[in-house]
Amino acid sequence: DCAIVKQDRLYCKFKDCRYSEDFPKGGDFFYSRSNLENHIKRAHLNQRYTCEECRSTFPTSERLSFHKLNCGITFECKCGRSFISVDSYQSHCNKLGHPFVKNLRILLKHRKNHGRFPDKDLHCEILNEHTT
Repeated sequence: DCAIVKQDRLYCKFKDCRYSEDFPKGGDFFYSRSNLENHIKRAHLNQRYTCEECRSTFPTSERLSFHKLNCGITFECKCGRSFISVDSYQSHCNKLGHPFVKNLRILLKHRKNHGRFPDKDLHCEILNEHTT
Protein backbone atom coordinates (compact mmCIF):
# COMPACT_ATOMS: atom_id res chain seq x y z
CA ASP A 1 0.00 0.00 0.00
CA CYS A 2 1.36 3.43 -0.95
CA ALA A 3 -0.85 5.47 1.38
CA ILE A 4 -0.66 6.78 4.91
CA VAL A 5 -4.15 7.44 6.26
CA LYS A 6 -4.72 9.99 9.02
CA GLN A 7 -8.02 11.66 9.87
CA ASP A 8 -9.58 10.85 6.46
CA ARG A 9 -6.55 12.30 4.71
CA LEU A 10 -4.43 10.17 2.38
CA TYR A 11 -0.73 10.93 2.11
CA CYS A 12 1.78 9.60 -0.39
CA LYS A 13 4.49 7.31 1.06
CA PHE A 14 7.18 8.49 -1.37
CA LYS A 15 9.74 10.62 0.45
CA ASP A 16 10.15 14.23 -0.71
CA CYS A 17 6.78 14.15 -2.48
CA ARG A 18 4.68 17.26 -1.92
CA TYR A 19 1.82 14.89 -0.99
CA SER A 20 3.94 13.25 1.70
CA GLU A 21 3.04 13.77 5.34
CA ASP A 22 6.69 14.66 6.02
CA PHE A 23 6.92 17.32 3.31
CA PRO A 24 8.13 20.68 4.71
CA LYS A 25 5.28 22.99 5.75
CA GLY A 26 2.94 19.99 5.90
CA GLY A 27 2.23 18.01 2.81
CA ASP A 28 -0.81 18.24 0.62
CA PHE A 29 -3.12 15.25 0.77
CA PHE A 30 -5.88 13.38 -1.04
CA TYR A 31 -9.40 12.63 0.11
CA SER A 32 -9.89 9.70 -2.27
CA ARG A 33 -7.76 6.62 -2.76
CA SER A 34 -8.32 6.71 -6.54
CA ASN A 35 -6.83 10.21 -6.76
CA LEU A 36 -3.83 9.10 -4.72
CA GLU A 37 -3.36 6.03 -6.94
CA ASN A 38 -3.51 8.21 -10.06
CA HIS A 39 -0.93 10.54 -8.52
CA ILE A 40 1.42 7.64 -7.80
CA LYS A 41 1.09 6.33 -11.37
CA ARG A 42 1.80 9.75 -12.83
CA ALA A 43 4.50 10.97 -10.48
CA HIS A 44 6.39 7.99 -9.10
CA LEU A 45 6.17 4.92 -11.30
CA ASN A 46 8.85 4.54 -13.92
CA GLN A 47 6.65 3.03 -16.61
CA ARG A 48 6.38 5.49 -19.49
CA TYR A 49 4.20 5.38 -22.59
CA THR A 50 5.71 6.85 -25.76
CA CYS A 51 3.93 8.50 -28.67
CA GLU A 52 5.25 6.90 -31.85
CA GLU A 53 4.63 10.06 -33.86
CA CYS A 54 6.43 12.71 -31.76
CA ARG A 55 8.33 10.58 -29.18
CA SER A 56 6.75 12.41 -26.21
CA THR A 57 6.37 10.24 -23.12
CA PHE A 58 3.48 9.98 -20.68
CA PRO A 59 3.03 8.35 -17.27
CA THR A 60 -0.22 6.55 -18.13
CA SER A 61 -1.77 4.94 -21.19
CA GLU A 62 -4.81 7.18 -20.71
CA ARG A 63 -2.70 10.32 -21.05
CA LEU A 64 -1.01 8.90 -24.14
CA SER A 65 -4.42 8.13 -25.68
CA PHE A 66 -5.60 11.68 -25.02
CA HIS A 67 -2.35 13.06 -26.47
CA LYS A 68 -2.78 10.99 -29.65
CA LEU A 69 -6.09 12.73 -30.38
CA ASN A 70 -4.22 16.02 -30.70
CA CYS A 71 -0.67 15.07 -31.68
CA GLY A 72 0.46 16.78 -34.84
CA ILE A 73 -2.54 19.11 -34.99
CA THR A 74 -1.83 22.83 -35.07
CA PHE A 75 -3.92 25.97 -34.91
CA GLU A 76 -2.89 28.49 -37.55
CA CYS A 77 -3.56 32.18 -37.06
CA LYS A 78 -4.45 34.29 -40.08
CA CYS A 79 -1.10 36.07 -39.56
CA GLY A 80 0.68 32.80 -40.43
CA ARG A 81 1.88 31.72 -36.96
CA SER A 82 1.05 28.18 -35.84
CA PHE A 83 0.33 26.91 -32.34
CA ILE A 84 0.15 23.41 -30.89
CA SER A 85 -2.44 24.27 -28.23
CA VAL A 86 -5.67 26.22 -28.35
CA ASP A 87 -4.57 28.11 -25.22
CA SER A 88 -1.43 29.49 -26.85
CA TYR A 89 -3.40 30.29 -30.03
CA GLN A 90 -6.07 32.17 -28.05
CA SER A 91 -3.45 34.03 -26.01
CA HIS A 92 -1.69 35.11 -29.21
CA CYS A 93 -4.96 36.34 -30.73
CA ASN A 94 -5.95 38.22 -27.58
CA LYS A 95 -2.55 39.93 -27.22
CA LEU A 96 -2.34 41.03 -30.84
CA GLY A 97 -6.03 41.60 -31.53
CA HIS A 98 -6.18 38.89 -34.18
CA PRO A 99 -9.50 37.17 -34.95
CA PHE A 100 -10.26 34.13 -32.83
CA VAL A 101 -12.86 31.38 -32.99
CA LYS A 102 -16.28 32.58 -31.83
CA ASN A 103 -17.30 29.24 -30.38
CA LEU A 104 -14.40 27.40 -28.75
CA ARG A 105 -16.53 24.29 -28.17
CA ILE A 106 -17.09 23.93 -31.94
CA LEU A 107 -13.37 24.29 -32.59
CA LEU A 108 -12.37 21.72 -29.97
CA LYS A 109 -14.94 19.22 -31.25
CA HIS A 110 -13.72 19.80 -34.78
CA ARG A 111 -10.10 19.40 -33.68
CA LYS A 112 -10.93 16.13 -31.92
CA ASN A 113 -12.61 14.80 -35.07
CA HIS A 114 -9.54 15.64 -37.13
CA GLY A 115 -7.48 13.64 -34.64
CA ARG A 116 -9.26 10.53 -35.88
CA PHE A 117 -7.91 10.97 -39.40
CA PRO A 118 -4.33 10.25 -40.43
CA ASP A 119 -3.66 13.53 -42.27
CA LYS A 120 -4.83 15.71 -39.32
CA ASP A 121 -5.17 18.75 -41.59
CA LEU A 122 -7.07 21.61 -39.94
CA HIS A 123 -7.03 23.86 -43.00
CA CYS A 124 -10.71 23.54 -43.82
CA GLU A 125 -13.96 25.47 -44.08
CA ILE A 126 -15.06 24.78 -40.47
CA LEU A 127 -12.26 26.92 -39.07
CA ASN A 128 -12.88 29.72 -41.56
CA GLU A 129 -16.63 29.61 -40.90
CA HIS A 130 -16.23 29.98 -37.13
CA THR A 131 -13.62 32.72 -36.99
CA THR A 132 -14.47 36.39 -36.69
